Amino acid sequence: MGKQIRERETVNSALPPLLMTDFHTSSNAVHPLVYNGDLNHWPNFFQNVRATMDNQHWSSSVIGYTLKTHNLDDNKDFVGDETGVQGRFQQAIGQTLGQAFEAQRLDIRFADSKCLPNPGGKVPDCTMKTSRNELKLVGELKVPWVVHHRIERRLKFEPFCQNSHFRVLVGQILGYMKETGVARENSASFMELMGFKECMGPALVGQSSDQPRFSPYAFDLQPVISPLLD
Repeated sequence: MGKQIRERETVNSALPPLLMTDFHTSSNAVHPLVYNGDLNHWPNFFQNVRATMDNQHWSSSVIGYTLKTHNLDDNKDFVGDETGVQGRFQQAIGQTLGQAFEAQRLDIRFADSKCLPNPGGKVPDCTMKTSRNELKLVGELKVPWVVHHRIERRLKFEPFCQNSHFRVLVGQILGYMKETGVARENSASFMELMGFKECMGPALVGQSSDQPRFSPYAFDLQPVISPLLD
């Protein structure tokens, strides 16, 4: 029999690497939408995560096994576009964390946006919902090899100043927050992750002749750069 897998071990594990070839999409999938409101770093993010983990009463139930000769969870599919990345995200994160949530008796699951009764006009790449179909989180995924999608690169050049490339990068995901009214968001390229939470009330809206802008809220953000992979 293989090694037993329990919830905390699953939650602490790193994502498997993406399998890629020399042939893949090179398109810039960042939407031409600029967030024009306040942005602040999410204070004490890592400390809060660690405290939540340490204070959680982890179930001792076994949610899976690793085989000694062959691990069925090993990545065998090559990805070349955003659809492939979305599939790997749901497999490596949605399915795995869903097992942990169920074992912990937490009423939350990852789901496609169409699983909600009123998804609105936009189609986020992933959502989290309850059994009562309450939307808890929306997320956007990008392929990691396109330079325009790289979070760390955008954070190096005054990311919070007006008209920065970073404000364009986060425009789409913060637009989803405005339309859905959800207070939590994430934006990821599988190798990098940003988390957002609403921290204030409505802010003023700025206008631009070349790109649409919106400023529905002021947000805190926490960029998490490249700790997701082995």
